[in-house]
Amino acid sequence: MTIDEIKSAIAKETSFIDNKIKVIEELKRYYGTGVRSASASADIGMEAAMLQNAIASRNNFEQSLKEMTDES
Repeated sequence: MTIDEIKSAIAKETSFIDNKIKVIEELKRYYGTGVRSASASADIGMEAAMLQNAIASRNNFEQSLKEMTDES
C-alpha cells in the first residue's frame, strides 16, 4: 500500500468507528439499562465486536504509516 492508500484506509476506519459508537449508544438508549433480552445483548455485542476489530485495524494502519514515514 502507498502512504495515500494507508491514509485513506485510516480515514475510512475512523468513520466506521465513529458510526459504530453512535449505533451502540443508540442501541443502549433504545433498550435501556438493566436486564435486556438476549437479542438486545447480542445486537450490542455484535456492534461492539465490529468496533473493536475496526480499532485494531486502524491501529495496524497507523503503525504501517508510522513505519513508512520513519523510513523516509
